[in-house]
Amino acid sequence: MLSCLQLKRRSCVQDFKESFAEITESGNIDFDSVNCFSWDTLMMLAPYHYNEQIKEETGIVIPNNLSKPHSDHAYFIFIHHNQVQEIITISKEHFDLIQYIRERAFSRSYILWDREKLKDIDF
Repeated sequence: MLSCLQLKRRSCVQDFKESFAEITESGNIDFDSVNCFSWDTLMMLAPYHYNEQIKEETGIVIPNNLSKPHSDHAYFIFIHHNQVQEIITISKEHFDLIQYIRERAFSRSYILWDREKLKDIDF
């Protein structure tokens, strides 16, 4: 059985995923639409990363199965008080998050954004 909250969360996450078709045209991602669970930080995570390094640097524990060399998928990880709330896989064909991370994170495989500052970033 699914509760109403679970259905709302699935719908909200699915709507957010479907909005990626519009990113290339507008250059904006509507993170405000992800309002079906609590989150205060967004991690943009490259497909190949070191979980222990991330844990050591941020205190955030990332599931082990996300790190894959030569993958064309990156991740938006929604976090609340250093706990992973939701993970959304981003395909390179929808949005090249991998390149975005490479251009901005230098030697790291991730970028952390405070929820309030997401309104100021450009894609």
